[in-house]
Amino acid sequence: MSTRLRPVSRIGSEVSISGAAVRVVVTAVTFIATLAAVGLVLAQFSTPDVLTNLPNQLPTLCGVAAVILVLYYLFGTSPAAYGLSLGRRWLGDFAGGAVIGVLFQAVSTAAILATGSGRIVGSWSM
Repeated sequence: MSTRLRPVSRIGSEVSISGAAVRVVVTAVTFIATLAAVGLVLAQFSTPDVLTNLPNQLPTLCGVAAVILVLYYLFGTSPAAYGLSLGRRWLGDFAGGAVIGVLFQAVSTAAILATGSGRIVGSWSM
């Protein structure tokens, strides 16, 4: 693919302050536009009370994915350059982090319910 037809890509691929500025601006606009678009789509649907964070987390995840795609396809930057080298070690780190997150959430929820400082106000059932 020729960069002659993509001037933003040509400028953003340079190892310079202007190249970095172009990459930062383009990816920031991509992230915010994706966040807004997915947020507007999700606002059209109702979610159960239990999933209170879904309207915030899903647009953020989509925004990060859009930024990775823009960096890869527009500027030719590999996701591995940003630490997204999906190998065996990365998978182990991800699994360990997920286990720690689940355990922390379970222990903190159990402590909140055991002390009576919180209560379940809704549940999600099929």
